[in-house]
Amino acid sequence: MTMIENSTKKALSILGNIIIIFGTIGAFIIAAAYGYTTSGYSSRMERNWGLTIFLFITFLLSSLILGVLLKAIAEIVESLEIINNNIANIGTKLPGNQVDETYLNPHNNVSIEKWICPTCGKQNALIDKYCVYCGGQNPSAK
Repeated sequence: MTMIENSTKKALSILGNIIIIFGTIGAFIIAAAYGYTTSGYSSRMERNWGLTIFLFITFLLSSLILGVLLKAIAEIVESLEIINNNIANIGTKLPGNQVDETYLNPHNNVSIEKWICPTCGKQNALIDKYCVYCGGQNPSAK
């Protein structure tokens, strides 16, 4: 994993945690500060529990959703980096100009069976009836 992707993942994860923590604290503060209404014709403020609970749940859920989304994006960045590294390693050359084809074989201890096209000389998988390069027929598939 490169330094940029690693720092991006850490930054997104930390930012997600900060939003969850401060969002929870902020939900308490907003609900406590703005959960009042005036009653009737008097200017006296009374606690409106429905409004207080609504404000608390709204701000708590919005901060939790945003925090979890940022943490999920951090995981997606990490997964994309792993996929990118795997793709970059697919065409790795071995000594003698041989290509590392272990990615084609889920059982790395079993060799991949191939046939050589009599027309163009390219290697093809044994299951192919025709050459994927020139269309020549597999001699054993007749």
